[in-house]
Amino acid sequence: MAPVAGALWPDLAYADPEPDTEQESYGYSGNLNTSYNRLNTLAQAYSQPGTGLTCDSGLRDDILTGLDHPFRL
Repeated sequence: MAPVAGALWPDLAYADPEPDTEQESYGYSGNLNTSYNRLNTLAQAYSQPGTGLTCDSGLRDDILTGLDHPFRL
């Protein structure tokens, strides 16, 4: 995860720089969903025993950063 304006991950921009009804714009909303799914995966790794990341304070901070990240440009 490397939060920047319009993305939480470098490979997954969710903010459409030119929103409209073209097919390309629909992909950005899917990317937002995928971003939340990735955060969910991180949260599962944090909370479940035996993952190697259970109660890891760095992971917790990353999850909170992702949840607090503004989802707009």
